[in-house]
Amino acid sequence: MSASNSTVDVSIIENTVGLLQLGGFANSILYGVNCVQAYTFYQHADKMKDDIILRSLVGVLWILNTLHVGFNIKTVNFYLVKHFNDVGALANTDWSLACQTLLTMISNFLVRMFFSYRIWIISRGSFLVTLPVAVLSFLSFSFGTTFAVESFIHRTFAAMHGISWLVYVPLAIASVSDICMTGALCYFLYTNRTGVRRTDSIINTLMAYCINASLLTTCINIACFVTFLALPKNYIFMAIFFCSSKLYFCSLLATLNARDTLRARSTAVSMPTLGAAHRLGADRGIEEAQTISTGFSSDQKDSVLPIDICVSVSTGTDSRTHDGSICSVGKSPG
Repeated sequence: MSASNSTVDVSIIENTVGLLQLGGFANSILYGVNCVQAYTFYQHADKMKDDIILRSLVGVLWILNTLHVGFNIKTVNFYLVKHFNDVGALANTDWSLACQTLLTMISNFLVRMFFSYRIWIISRGSFLVTLPVAVLSFLSFSFGTTFAVESFIHRTFAAMHGISWLVYVPLAIASVSDICMTGALCYFLYTNRTGVRRTDSIINTLMAYCINASLLTTCINIACFVTFLALPKNYIFMAIFFCSSKLYFCSLLATLNARDTLRARSTAVSMPTLGAAHRLGADRGIEEAQTISTGFSSDQKDSVLPIDICVSVSTGTDSRTHDGSICSVGKSPG
């Protein structure tokens, strides 16, 4: 083999299976993060009184992402071991690639539907807001699943580029869906600000969680879209796409695992010498914060922690909470 041919071969390998291998490494690292997050979730599931549906959802997502890692290893083995130094094999796609695409679509769809349900809860059952987000999520899932089936039938990259619109459309819809979900969540959180510093601080934290999670997943979708469009013969879009399902799962688990900290902050809220209207507003703000952090309202779960708001009485040695219980305070000097 001549030096020039050797250089061309190395270049082809670096831009194809080399990037595929790097994507596999990143995918495995993120899977490790998911495992730690899932373990943390189940450790606190009893304390949070999570029902069987939420526990099952996390379990199903973990299984899907575990299978995804397995198929990812199969893909890397196909190109780097079974067809080592076989440049002709790079024109074909292994069936495990189609399986990874299908698993990614299912996993991401379940995560989006969970966030859509949270929007439905905090919007107090507004289908006008929730339905468009759910429809966008379903469309992205449908087009992505169709692409997975087509790529399983036609196992060449040439055929994949022939149906490239089935790549562009779900990625574009997924980006729009994520942005809409984040906008809706932030809007309803913002409208429930009470003007009380500590409750508003909790709501601001939740808004930051929503924006950061959506920003990451949206950037991944856009990066896949751009690289597939600009570098069609380069496997970098697959390396990025490999990490998509792990990042969506990571955003869901990060939100669930933050509930304990947020609830601890919410129970610390104390507002002396406030009127009844302010107290009711504060209770509403705490309720909304707990709803968005758990995904369930207090009507659906009995795990919302009680919050006693003490009102000082200038001439007495004790004060009473709004529900009639006594909260001891020190006697005013003089």
